[in-house]
Amino acid sequence: MSGKNNAPWSVAGFYVDDEVIRTRRTSIATEHVDLVDIRRPLLGPGVATAVFLAGLAMRFGDLLTGTEITSMAVIGCLAICAGSCLARLKLQSFSIRDVAIFLPIWIAQPMRVAIDQVLKTRRRTKAERRGMNT
Repeated sequence: MSGKNNAPWSVAGFYVDDEVIRTRRTSIATEHVDLVDIRRPLLGPGVATAVFLAGLAMRFGDLLTGTEITSMAVIGCLAICAGSCLARLKLQSFSIRDVAIFLPIWIAQPMRVAIDQVLKTRRRTKAERRGMNT
């Protein structure tokens, strides 16, 4: 790598610049990325778990102790928190197929913005080159 740091974004072992997207275990050339998608895949199951536990506690509340009901409520809240905090950042193109990176949402959202900036700059540069060639 050259001595200059032209990273639009870098935090906690994740790094994005004009040439590469790096995580702790993966490096992907930005020229191979065509689509960036961010989802919360565990949010639905987390909410379903919380609703199930709430229903179970209401149905069998007369048989459960206060500690058991409290435990069910805490587990339901933790399931919703985990589902809302974990994100899947998916990078797609024809050459790399699908690369999915699971990370906290507060890291995934700024990382996606940084990747979008790099892709926008790359598209603009390609368009300028085409304009100069014609």
